[in-house]
Amino acid sequence: MLSSWTEKQPAPNRSSRQVTQPPGPFSRLLPRRSVWPTAIISILLLAAPAAAQLTSPLKQEPAAEASESESRRKEAKTVPMADIGVESERAKRRIKESLLGLQPSPEEAEAITLIPQLRDRVERQLERSSVTRETSASVLSLDRLQTEWTELDGQLKAIQQGLRDRGEKIEQHVETIRKIRTLWTHTRTDAIQLEVDSDVIRQIDEVLEAAASATTEANERQAKVLSLQSDVASLTEVTTEDEVAIAEARNRAMGEVLQRDSPPIWSGGFWQGIDGDTIGAKLRHQETRDTEMLTQYWAKNKQTVVVYLILTGVLILTLVGARKRIDTLLSSDPSMASVRAMFDRPIALSLLISFFCSLWIFREVAITLEPIFGAATLIPAVLVLRQVVDRPIFPLLSVGMSVFFIHQIHELLVQTDVLARLIFLGQMSIMVVFTGLTLRPARMAAIPLAVASSPTFRIIGRGLQLVFIVSVICLIAEMIGFRALAALLGSALMMGIFFAIVLYGAVRVFDGLIAFLLRIRPLNTLALVRRNRELLRRRAHATLIFFAWLGLIRAMIRRLEVWDDLVIWWQRTLQAELPFPEVTLTVGNLISALVVFTIALLASRFLQFILAEEVFDRSEIERGRPYAISTLLHYVFLIVGFVLAVAALGFDANRATLLTGAFGVGIGFGLQTIVNNFISGIILLTERPVQVGDTVVLGEVSGEVQRIGIRSSTVRTWQGAEVIVPNANLISEEVTNWTKSDRRRRLEIPVGVAYGSNPKTVIAALTRAAIEIDGVLESPEPYVIFKDFGDSSLDFEVRAWTSDFDRFVRIRSKICLAIIDHLAEAGVEIPFPQRDLHLRDFPPGFSNSNQD
Repeated sequence: MLSSWTEKQPAPNRSSRQVTQPPGPFSRLLPRRSVWPTAIISILLLAAPAAAQLTSPLKQEPAAEASESESRRKEAKTVPMADIGVESERAKRRIKESLLGLQPSPEEAEAITLIPQLRDRVERQLERSSVTRETSASVLSLDRLQTEWTELDGQLKAIQQGLRDRGEKIEQHVETIRKIRTLWTHTRTDAIQLEVDSDVIRQIDEVLEAAASATTEANERQAKVLSLQSDVASLTEVTTEDEVAIAEARNRAMGEVLQRDSPPIWSGGFWQGIDGDTIGAKLRHQETRDTEMLTQYWAKNKQTVVVYLILTGVLILTLVGARKRIDTLLSSDPSMASVRAMFDRPIALSLLISFFCSLWIFREVAITLEPIFGAATLIPAVLVLRQVVDRPIFPLLSVGMSVFFIHQIHELLVQTDVLARLIFLGQMSIMVVFTGLTLRPARMAAIPLAVASSPTFRIIGRGLQLVFIVSVICLIAEMIGFRALAALLGSALMMGIFFAIVLYGAVRVFDGLIAFLLRIRPLNTLALVRRNRELLRRRAHATLIFFAWLGLIRAMIRRLEVWDDLVIWWQRTLQAELPFPEVTLTVGNLISALVVFTIALLASRFLQFILAEEVFDRSEIERGRPYAISTLLHYVFLIVGFVLAVAALGFDANRATLLTGAFGVGIGFGLQTIVNNFISGIILLTERPVQVGDTVVLGEVSGEVQRIGIRSSTVRTWQGAEVIVPNANLISEEVTNWTKSDRRRRLEIPVGVAYGSNPKTVIAALTRAAIEIDGVLESPEPYVIFKDFGDSSLDFEVRAWTSDFDRFVRIRSKICLAIIDHLAEAGVEIPFPQRDLHLRDFPPGFSNSNQD
């Protein structure tokens, strides 16, 4: 009972410096200053409608009505006498609706039920807080107390908010009834002045009587809600005061981390204080607290817990039923051996997935009930990991699980100085001996090279070295009396071991599930998955590893009690202003802009990846259009990302206009070429006169278009050189595109034969030589023309078409070889150029002048 918590204290003597005995820790639940005003207000609210009922509306005099304020008269209106009958029934109906709205609500019923329970819980929590703070508890114990208070504060705030909303609704109903009462009071005054019939006065009085009765009930309901709000406010005040005391104790504990706070192990004071009754009471208290918290959480979140249990059962039945099918499906793939082994324990696998998710689903109580949730998650994680990790790692899992449970026992008995310190010394001794034996050179040399060279084992080796160093520090600190330092480092170490095992198990499980899902329907029906299965798995694995490390680091930082300081430092860093003139820009704005632009860039690449793998290959899209669509979408994402990034920088409209104007001036003077090339690139992508993969000739440059970028395009010549061509040149200059419409090309091979050869025989032989070559199109069919009579040969030309543009040089070479063979078979000679020279002897005396 709250009344038993208040202790009467003698009045303090102002002239004396003697400190009186302070009241008990629970007397704060009844602050005297807040009770009397609440009681007076409640009495007045209850007495007002009662006094109104003492004077019947039938006996009220017009003079009393005339004493009302002028403002109230202006506010009120009167009901026309002709509408009294209809309006009176409507008014009584509205009063009844307001009375229905004044009935006790679920919020009030919940508050009436929960406030006594919360009052008892606050009493026990105050006892625990007082004992914990007086025994110089560890920072972790104080944090757990703070967590419990935070959970209580959340419940009190929820109840207070519900009561506040309920009070506002009651106030609305009270205002409605007040307006009705005022309206009909003035109406009665006018009716009396007009000397209307007594039946009309009776109808008006019925409305006023109903309004008076409703006002009384509304005031009673409002007083009850106010009383409940006062009770909740009192509890909130108590929790706030104790939270302040816990924060002060925590600050003192953090300041004394590097100070000796306990006797060393070799002193006689170390062995004083062993009390079996204290240990038993602590265990019973922990059991009571956990049972109470679970019971309250079950009452409040029964539906969530039931759904969670049903889903867990469905998951277990699904994995047990699918075990054989999964084994058959993955048996042919050696790379999935670890995944098959993981599914050999379907129940443990299901529980690991379920309990790992429960850390987020039931996060409100997961921190307070850390031993329960920790054991529920750690045990299935170890069972699953034993199926997939190498045998040399088995002892690490067993020892890690053992020391975690020993640590939970230590935290349970942290207020029993001697026993808790002995347990902690034993725990750290186990860690030092085990890690020392594991890391000895002979042991490491005995591990197979395939296991020792794996990245996982190397990370485990570095982790064991860190565990060994921290364990030695904790052991020495506890022995010489630096208990706070040892507790802080030891708690962080245990949290790191717990999260390392659980997160490693979760990563292996989810990685296996992803690999399995990529091999079954519906994902395996996607071309995107079939072509990039290993790539997707590697990316998913890297993402899981990243978030696992992030969770591990965050958990250890929080346990080292520097998370809040780190958050404050980070917030100050984000709010720091960069030294730019005329512009207010913070580090947070800059980081936000970079993040927004990076997200836009990644989204663009992901969309391009999906379009390339799923859409373009399945659709009959004209050549070159997929690249144009992807590139234009990429530009759109970049522009949108840039605009959002500028918005994230926090520029106002005026500065944005100024920047736009400056950018326009820059374009007008110095960026003309860049903008010209950019617009030309957009024209190339939309009109597509030149496409990626086309063979073009631009001046002295001849080759294949490899890329069309924002400013320039890349042409790879036949010699292998990559020529960067501005986009404007491809638009403004003459460009020969050999492959714009299709990939066909006509081969023209001139052939000369000796005079005296039969032209018809030659044409037939050349035609056969062209037809029989692979890669030469049948339609249009190859043909030969007789072009001219040369100086030393009859000139023919073989013309043939090929659709293999990339191999036309080789096809032409094959045709030339075939021509030589067919002409030789036909006995046709291929001449070579020759000239006949006729030499004459000149008579004696014939001179050069005569020759001229």
